[in-house]
Amino acid sequence: MVEFGLRRLDPKWTWTVADIPANKPAYETIKIDRDGRVWVELSTPAEPIPEAERAPVREGDEARPRRSTRTPTVYDVFSADGRLLGRVALPRRVTLYDAAGDAVYAVRRDSSDVEYVVRYRLEPSLPR
Repeated sequence: MVEFGLRRLDPKWTWTVADIPANKPAYETIKIDRDGRVWVELSTPAEPIPEAERAPVREGDEARPRRSTRTPTVYDVFSADGRLLGRVALPRRVTLYDAAGDAVYAVRRDSSDVEYVVRYRLEPSLPR
């Protein structure tokens, strides 16, 4: 997609930077919530996007590459003292912004790319 976009600006453009690494890093980002918990966004394997869910090809964009994979968003959550509290997998098209107590605040995009602020409730996966 990067190459496609740059060649639209300059048809003679060539890739002159280092190759894209073959391996992902162990994590993507680290966030600290209002309770001092550490949210580590893990690097996860990409998964294929089903054809029915892919963006349609618009007229005149036939040569434009289409995204064919997506990466699930998964966090390992640690207490402020470093104890693993659990793993949280966000729904697709949701971006984490903040968390406090059992509430997670995020932005969700609908099928038309309209953004909504949403609140999710964290619940233990196993009874205590």
